[in-house]
Amino acid sequence: MCLMAVAAAAVVFTSCKPNETNEGLLTIKKGWKLESALSTPAYTNSAGITSPNLFESWFADCEKKDVIYFKSGGATEVKFGCEGNTKQTTGTWRFVQEDPSIVLNMRIHFFEEDGDAPIYSNVDVLELTKDVFKYNYVWQNTAGTVYTFTLTYKPA
Repeated sequence: MCLMAVAAAAVVFTSCKPNETNEGLLTIKKGWKLESALSTPAYTNSAGITSPNLFESWFADCEKKDVIYFKSGGATEVKFGCEGNTKQTTGTWRFVQEDPSIVLNMRIHFFEEDGDAPIYSNVDVLELTKDVFKYNYVWQNTAGTVYTFTLTYKPA
C-alpha cells in the first residue's frame, strides 16, 4: 500500500510540467519559425501570384528564417531572417479564450507590408504543443472574398 502511494505521488510530480500550460507552450525561449502557410481559397498577392501555398509562392527564402517570440506578459517580437535586416517588430498577444478551444489575439506580422499599420486579430489555435503552433487566421478582402490562412510554426 505504501509503495502504491509513493508511485502515485511520483506520477503526479513527473507528469505535470510547469511549461505545459498554454502560455508555457507558446512562450518557448527558442521562438517559433513558420513552416507552412496555406490559403483557402487560393490567394492572389500584391505581385499577382495566386497560390494556395503562400509559404512556397509568397515568402522569400530569407523570410522563411523569421522567428517570432511570444513573451510572458503578452509581448511579441519578430527577428527577421533576411541578411542585413536588423529590424525587429514588436507587438502583443493575449488569450481570448482557452476552453473549450483556444482563441488568441495577436499581431499578424506575416500579413503586413512595409509601411502598413499593425494588424491585430483573433486567431483560432488548431494545435499548440511543444513541437507545433498552428492557427487559422480569417480575413476578408475589399471584394468580399473570405480567406482562411492556416499557419504552422515549429520551434526555431
